[in-house]
Amino acid sequence: MEPTLTSDEFLDWMCIGMRREAEDLKSATYRFTTERYVDDTSTGPVSGTLSIDKQTGAIKLVVPMPGDDEKRVFIRAAQKIGRHWAQGNLPETTTYVAG
Repeated sequence: MEPTLTSDEFLDWMCIGMRREAEDLKSATYRFTTERYVDDTSTGPVSGTLSIDKQTGAIKLVVPMPGDDEKRVFIRAAQKIGRHWAQGNLPETTTYVAG
């Protein structure tokens, strides 16, 4: 069972940075990062990793982000990378920002 965040802990799923870490002919791998907070104080960044198939656009979670039990951060990062893929590009860096 994965650890869950306490009621005083949360991840910032409104602003997510993404950086391409690896790329080959078939896929690209991105690290997605956001801030973790305890009692409204940042405790630093946390990251996960996803991979996108360049031919199909299929995205899979490679390394889960600690505390992202509901996959909120992963889903938003995957949507952003998927939109880039649909437009025909996979940038070195990108950001998901809501609001």
